[in-house]
Amino acid sequence: MYFWKTSALIQDLAESRVSQREKMKYLLAYVFLSSAVLGLGDERGYDWPFSRYVEYAGLVVISLVGTYVCYRSNQKGDQLDFIDRFICLSLPVSVRFTVILIPSYFLLFAVRVWFRGPGDPPRAWEDWAKSIFVIAFCGVYYVWLQARIREISIRKALAASPPTTM
Repeated sequence: MYFWKTSALIQDLAESRVSQREKMKYLLAYVFLSSAVLGLGDERGYDWPFSRYVEYAGLVVISLVGTYVCYRSNQKGDQLDFIDRFICLSLPVSVRFTVILIPSYFLLFAVRVWFRGPGDPPRAWEDWAKSIFVIAFCGVYYVWLQARIREISIRKALAASPPTTM
């Protein structure tokens, strides 16, 4: 695995010397770095409650585990094209997920405002509710993505297997 030498990686990719397993390692490293770095810029200058640290750590762990579970589901089928499937299926799954997430988040926000005034600072239970909500939705996203990857991997494996005669 190359961490800095893109020219060597380009050469290996061009000559098809990078296996699906090795590509999976690159994807896991990318998912870890992107989920870890994205959370760092969130709410700078704000003292995070403990629930935010749990949420942040939970998102990183769920992103890594979810990606790995998707990979394992692909391995149980035809074992091909995992990265292509993961990237391509992520868009429609994310769009569907966002259509559900945004109204749900507004509902959670409305409940928070209903329990306190609009200008009052959030209470600890509100921070925990938001964190649990975000972690749960991240988990649901990976469950949906894993189901779609499993579906295509199994379909391709069945299509490639010779018919059985009795």
